[in-house]
Amino acid sequence: MISELRYADNTVLLSNSVKVLEQLIQSVKKHSEDQNLFLNTKKIEIMSTDNAKSKFKITINYEDIGNVIYFEYVGSIINNNGDCTKQVRRLNKTFQRVAFRTVPCYDRKRRPDQAVP
Repeated sequence: MISELRYADNTVLLSNSVKVLEQLIQSVKKHSEDQNLFLNTKKIEIMSTDNAKSKFKITINYEDIGNVIYFEYVGSIINNNGDCTKQVRRLNKTFQRVAFRTVPCYDRKRRPDQAVP
C-alpha cells in the first residue's frame, strides 16, 4: 500500500514476487495518474536478485519493461548479485581525479621521503 505519493523520482520498489511487484507498479501508476503525473516507461527498469539469470515480463501501458542486471540509484550502482566491483572502481577513479587535482604538491614520481621543492 502506498499512502502518500508526491513526486516519484529515483524510486525503487521491492517485492518478493513478480505478482506483488506488478501490483506495486500498477498502484504507483494509478496514484500518479490521479495527480496528473505519468510514468515514463522508457525510464522504468526491473531487476531480479534471487537468480541472476531470471527474467520476467511486466507490461505497463502496453509496453514491456526492460530487465537489467544492474542500475544506478542516487549515484550508486546496484547489482543483481551483490557484487560491488563497478561501484568500487567508479569511486576509486573519482577519488584519484579529485585527489590529484586538489593536492598539487603530490607528485606520483616522487618518493615519500623526498623533500618537496
